[in-house]
Order: sequence, then structure tokens, then C-alpha cells
Amino acid sequence: MSTDVIDAVNNMKSRVSGVLSCIACSYQEKRDQLRDTYNQLLNETIIKIKNLIPFEEDEKEDENVEVQDQSITTSIMKTTTKMKTTTTTTEKIVTTKATVFTTTTFEPNISYVARRMSQPINQPVDLKNRTEQVFGTSTLLDIVKHHGYNTEVHTVITPDGYMLTLHRITSQNKIKGHAKNRTAILQHGLLGSSTDWILLGPNISLPYMLINAGYDVWLTNARGNKFSKAHVTKSIHTAEYWDFSWHEIGLFDLSSSIDYIREKSFEKSQIIFIAHSMGATALMVLLSTSPQYNSILSLVVLLAPLVFMQQAKGPLRLLSEFQNLDQIATLKILGIDMFNPSAAFLKVSRRKFCREEDKRLCLNTLLLLVDGGKAIENARKRRNILENLPAGGSVKTILHFCQLINSGRFEMFDAGSTMNIKKYGTVSPPKYHLREIKLPIALFNSQDDWLSTAPDIVSLLSYLPNPVTHHIVASSDEFGHFDFVWGAIAPKLVYKFIIEILDQY
Repeated sequence: MSTDVIDAVNNMKSRVSGVLSCIACSYQEKRDQLRDTYNQLLNETIIKIKNLIPFEEDEKEDENVEVQDQSITTSIMKTTTKMKTTTTTTEKIVTTKATVFTTTTFEPNISYVARRMSQPINQPVDLKNRTEQVFGTSTLLDIVKHHGYNTEVHTVITPDGYMLTLHRITSQNKIKGHAKNRTAILQHGLLGSSTDWILLGPNISLPYMLINAGYDVWLTNARGNKFSKAHVTKSIHTAEYWDFSWHEIGLFDLSSSIDYIREKSFEKSQIIFIAHSMGATALMVLLSTSPQYNSILSLVVLLAPLVFMQQAKGPLRLLSEFQNLDQIATLKILGIDMFNPSAAFLKVSRRKFCREEDKRLCLNTLLLLVDGGKAIENARKRRNILENLPAGGSVKTILHFCQLINSGRFEMFDAGSTMNIKKYGTVSPPKYHLREIKLPIALFNSQDDWLSTAPDIVSLLSYLPNPVTHHIVASSDEFGHFDFVWGAIAPKLVYKFIIEILDQY
């Protein structure tokens, strides 16, 4: 770092030190004046640094220089132990040529965070091309082709204007079984995408097993993930775009996808719907609010469904406890619109929940949330998982799950009593009518799952009129939430039984 930069930072520190020492002044007027002075000094320094720091092209993407006091971490740690006090926060994001400064003010402390970035954000970036190179449809197409299958890409527009991508996987050879005229739709789970289903590789991934059994296979993508991040009028950079949870995914995304697939599938084809995690949540929304889909689908298979979540554990429970205390502060922890939790929250979560086997996996937000970064032995699969997940989602989706943990009910989004009366006509959000779901349902869960727990599955079963089977995965190796999708033993312990159940319908 240049001498000018160091001088600028030191100058800012010396000028602010007097302000910091007086922050706890008893007079409200003085504190307000000091805060204004602090922000003014900070902005002046940011402008100086913006003009002094060059972009270093060879800097590693994962380089992270962090200078931070303990105010954020301490506040969250207090939440996990005493859960007695709440903290008011105000956050200001200031972007420069090669540095992002996040200043978070907690009365009476001030926290200063500096992180190095490898991408100069003041230069134009072709996000579309960049996304396609790393995560895009072309990558999925190449993987599927390498596995010996073909992919069709379809676009569906929902009634509220979201543009969704569907992937239809087909065999490169003719399969006699297609005469059965049976269609299988697979919906991914929490913060996932259609790519999740093929990470196990050829022949043993569930879509390939279904194709080999003669099914017409479609992989859907929820709004806001890497394949479905588009809208006919709304910009993805606005809060309006991200104002959705799994309620809208079920009500609009799944209904639109099913209707489209019905038009494109074989005549009079039976439709089987297989949903994992959040996909199951969204499907329960659709089937309970739009009963006609109970006759359109012939069978539903739920893998680790997130419906009742009162017994869930891990970082998601920690978030739910914090949400109970301070909704606004929770929003700042989770990110702005798109789910992107703060470094401080992730640090506390890693300290509390991360496993010892491979702490690198805890750097992945999704893996940390679902199982504390459980070891993934296969190096190639581990790399594929880390490159493709998380695939994106909204803050509101996570808040809605936290709400289920707190309430113990399967209910619509709680927007506060005033908005609830406007939206629902009641002070509390209404429950979904699960008893309206009449079609046959097969449930799969594991005793090792942090999010879809055995007691909560039992609660779900008590509401379903027509459960045809409840399969509990028993394994000497821990079988977690995402093992239903990419676990090495999933073909033997899960997929084999799914095929057997489907053959009965």
C-alpha cells in the first residue's frame, strides 16, 4: 500500500479518535453532532483513498484483509447466550475503486471494516457473460452432455412477470420406456438450482435414473437463482424484484412450470413431482392454495421437506432467535434483498456450528447453514458443489423459514399486524390448509437432518390425508439435508426406493 494511502488512513484515525472518546456522552444533541462529524470525516477519507488505490490485477479473489472491532460479533454472541437485549444498527456501504468499506454503528461503539476486492467495481462489468462462464446454462449443458445426455432449455414467464428457466434432460439414445408416457418434474431445494440434481454424475444422479426408467424429465428453477434471475419489467438490482419468498415460488413459479410442461409433454402423460427441501415447501403452498393441481399431478415425492420446522437447529435457528428480538437488525445481518449474510454473523456461526473435518466447507454459506460444512470426501464432487452453490435466493425466503421455526406453524409470511390486516384481513398470518392436499404423497427424511427433523416430519404426516409411504433413511454414515440430492449413498438408500414407489403408480 502506498505512503499516501497510509497517511490518509492515519489522518482519518487521528481525527476520529477524539470523536470516538466522546461517543458515550450523556447528551443526545452532542452524540448526534459527533455522529455527523464522524460520517463527514469518513466520507472525506473515502474520497482520498478512491483516488489513491490502484487495482491490483494479480490479487487473489479470496484475499480478505479485515480490520474490525468486536461490536458486531459481541452483539450476536449476546443473542446466542442471554437473548435479553436488542441493538439498533445503521449501516452505510461506501464503494471505491478497489475497496469496499462497511461502517456499522452500534451505540455507543463504532465498527470499521475494510475488505479488499479483486474486481474494480467502478469499471463496467459484463455480468451476463461472467455468470455464464462460471455458473451459466452452458455449464449445465456441457456437464449433461459429458454425462451422455442432452438438454433442452425452456423459458417460462410467470403471471407476475418473473422469467424462469426449465431444463429438459433427454437421452441420446431411444428408450423404449417412453411409451409409458410418464413425466417427472424435479424441483431443487434451499438456495439451489437444477444443477444440484446432476452433481452425482452419470447413471446414478436421480434425473438420469428416471430417464433410464423411461421418464420425460424436467428440472425447474425458482425465481432469483442463477438460471432464473430475470423479470420482464423489474431490475434485479431493486428491492421490488426480491420481494418474494417460497410462497410466491409455489403459487406462481411451480404452477406456471407445471402448466408449461403439460403442454410440452407426451399426450395424457402422468406427472410425478419430486421436490427437495424448499421445493417441497413451495409445492405444499401450491397444492394447499390451488386444489386443482391435486388432480393434475398423479404422485408427489418429498425429500427432506421444510414444512414444520420447530425442531430445526444450526445457524438458521440462531437467525430465527435473533429475528424474534429485532427484525430490522436481522435484515441487516442477512443482506439487502438478495440473501448475502454479514461476515460477522458467518463468523459467529462458524465458531458455533462448523465441524472439524474440513473447515473450508464452512466458508460456503449454504453448507454452513444445512450441516455445518460436513465433509465431502470426493474431491471432484466437492469442487463442483462449491462452484455451483449457493445458487441465489431472497432474504425474504430465509425470513419466512425463520418464521416457521419461531411459530411452529406452516403459515403465510408475517408482515406485521398492520400489513397482515391489509393483506390477509387478520392480525396473524393465516395457516396453509394442508388437509386440502388429497393426492398420494411419499415422504423421505433422515434422522441426521438439521432442518427437516423427524419430529417435524411426524407433525406434517398428521395433516396429510393421503401419505402412501414414509421412508426414514438409516445409515451408519451421517445422512444430511443435501445428501438426498448429492450424497454418495443416495442412489442406494433413496433413489432405488423412489423408482419402486413410482412403478406402483
